[in-house]
Amino acid sequence: MAEKKETVPVQGFDASQITRLALGTFEKLNWNTKYAGDNILVAYTPRSWKKWDLEITVESADNELTIVSKQIHNEAFDMAGRNK
Repeated sequence: MAEKKETVPVQGFDASQITRLALGTFEKLNWNTKYAGDNILVAYTPRSWKKWDLEITVESADNELTIVSKQIHNEAFDMAGRNK
């Protein structure tokens, strides 16, 4: 399945603060949060008649955020660039 992974530096925040900010962002975007752990979140983007949902995983560490966007419906590659 196609996926994109990116690590972003987030200066001045510890892992729990980053996780809380990411959870608030998921809620603001109306993403369906499926799992919320100490330093990891998993959510799904909204599905519509013209596009499948994506699985978004956020892992936080002190001063760092790793985001993985994954197509979960057996797509072999990401032609439209939705994982970006």
